[in-house]
Amino acid sequence: MLIVCEGEVTEPEYFSLLRRMAIDGAIWAAIEIRPKPKVDENQTSSTRSPHKSTRPKRKLIPVAIPDEADPIEKKYDIKSQPSCWVKEARDGLKDDTFEEVWAVFDDDGRNKTANAFQLAREKVSGKVVNIAFSSIAFEHWILLHFERNASAFKRSLCRTGHQIHECGSSTSTDDCGGTHCLIGYLRHNHYLVPNSSTKKPGEISALFESLTESNNRWIAYANAAWLRHVVPHDPLKPYLVNPFSNVDLLVQRLLGEEQEIVWGAFDQAFIWQEIEFKASVSNKILVISLKNLSISTRLINGSDIPIFFSTVTQNMTLIPQISVVLAPNEHREIVQALEESTEVLVQICSKGVKLFVG
Repeated sequence: MLIVCEGEVTEPEYFSLLRRMAIDGAIWAAIEIRPKPKVDENQTSSTRSPHKSTRPKRKLIPVAIPDEADPIEKKYDIKSQPSCWVKEARDGLKDDTFEEVWAVFDDDGRNKTANAFQLAREKVSGKVVNIAFSSIAFEHWILLHFERNASAFKRSLCRTGHQIHECGSSTSTDDCGGTHCLIGYLRHNHYLVPNSSTKKPGEISALFESLTESNNRWIAYANAAWLRHVVPHDPLKPYLVNPFSNVDLLVQRLLGEEQEIVWGAFDQAFIWQEIEFKASVSNKILVISLKNLSISTRLINGSDIPIFFSTVTQNMTLIPQISVVLAPNEHREIVQALEESTEVLVQICSKGVKLFVG
């Protein structure tokens, strides 16, 4: 796999940790990240799987392809950002060096993002460039590890000319307190320590180690799916909305954790996995209504459909505590008393698909 990043520090350092996990887990034989993360400067073996042969392999350096040799790319401004990163990823497909390629970039006000998405869809040997995209900045993906947030931040960080305001650290009169910039919001809410930055390698390693832990990854997967659920967007033109992130798709792909995640809302009835489902909360009482629309018997909280709930003070809890058989066309209500009705979340899983209601 080839991952071409826009950022010179944040994204390469983050994906280098995931690469190590993917290689150690024998999920991918080799992963190249561009620009090279700091770890690659002194450690060339990090991209080789211990489960693979140590015999010499062809170097993972794509053959240079003259721009004029590709008639498709002539239609696009491939020397401008972000199309240049898509073009670099496309080059990785042209000599079959890489099985899969990704371009990672965000949209901070440029007007040429549409070109990059169109170029990415142009096939090379039957393959396309996958895009891990964030609007307005990669830091929104980081934020989703901590909370569900659909705020339309204006920028990654605030500055006047070359002067950075260090928002969220209470050191500047121009501190927006996280109202306008993502890094300021991360600091203000203590997700980043004061005066630290995602732009400095030495200050982000501990944060990224935490973000890549299993529980934090799955929280971010669910929250990214939620964000795409609550912010209407055209899947082919996500750059038209703010916020947006689908970086979770690349992370899941890297770690072999692909999972379809669906979101619904309380008091909304809908059909999911041949189950008519509705959840509601009132006066600290959670009511889950289920009707089996299939011709087969379903088992709630058995091997078929586990149901969990959580609140701000209660961790994920299985409900009901015993398995319940749901015959074809049968309707049941599950009633659960809550300690409080703040940040109630219901999670159901069936046939490899997770449903969240919150």
